[in-house]
Amino acid sequence: MNWPPRIVETGFDDHGRPTFLSDAPAAAVVTIGPATVAPILWFDTPIRRVADGRVTERPSGALPPGGLGVHVMRLDPVGDRWPDTGGWRQVPTQDVTTVVDGTLLVGLQDGDHRLDAGETVVFRGDVHRMRANQATVTTLGAHLSPDPGALRGSHVTPRAGEIGERFGRRLVTGTVDHRSTNLLDGAGPWVLRPASGRVTMADVWQTGGPLTSADDGGDAPGPWQRDPLAGGVLAGLIRLGPGDYSDPANWHTTSTIDVDVVISGMVELWLRDLPPAVLGPGDIVVQRGVEHRWQPVGHEPLVMATLMMGATPIAR
Repeated sequence: MNWPPRIVETGFDDHGRPTFLSDAPAAAVVTIGPATVAPILWFDTPIRRVADGRVTERPSGALPPGGLGVHVMRLDPVGDRWPDTGGWRQVPTQDVTTVVDGTLLVGLQDGDHRLDAGETVVFRGDVHRMRANQATVTTLGAHLSPDPGALRGSHVTPRAGEIGERFGRRLVTGTVDHRSTNLLDGAGPWVLRPASGRVTMADVWQTGGPLTSADDGGDAPGPWQRDPLAGGVLAGLIRLGPGDYSDPANWHTTSTIDVDVVISGMVELWLRDLPPAVLGPGDIVVQRGVEHRWQPVGHEPLVMATLMMGATPIAR
């Protein structure tokens, strides 16, 4: 993918009309060793409105309780072994990391785990390490800082999905006998395939509302649904097969701020009464409660990772 990544932001103009607010490479990029990080959004406080947070801006310092940061990270290979110092780290946040391209090696104290493009790891405050496997790897990451004083929303807990299902695979960490381990490895229980056969959508992870602990989160108690539960955060994966998606039923809007990243394929992002933005692998969209639809381009399916963060729409 191109670096720094391209970010397309949607929103509303001064007259309340949907528009593309910006279309440019990420402006703030930080390199630390083999990692190069492009911040996408930063929230010092819980999200209230779809206008909250700033694209490509991040203050220094740790996330405060209830805060949330979204970034894209590129990890360059540094050999075929872990560093002599071990490379272990442990942070008090819940980190949801999806591979955009390349192969990511995740080290837990129970062993190493490999994740390919479209697969996700959910770190829940556990000891871990990450590195590229032979070639550069790019990831989409969300850091969620728990607020012990927050009111919990819907009750969600990690659950095993369909045996053999790979679409929406996630690795969920936990600590057992004082060692970080893989608690769940496989797709979540809710993967939607409408009758048309062209579309596949998977719930990868739900916070179920504000986090009070890094251990919170899991899977919804009911079937697949479009919006995050209780105004929380939803990580998902979408596949759209080739074809015509101009049916009016495909226009939609949600009361969320969304960060969408194209993993493979080409797609047009349509807003009402505007020419579309054409997006390819590695391109990022920040959606702010705007009505839109997607149209795959060419004969290759579109695969896209999405983070949906509950918010209040802009009054129009």
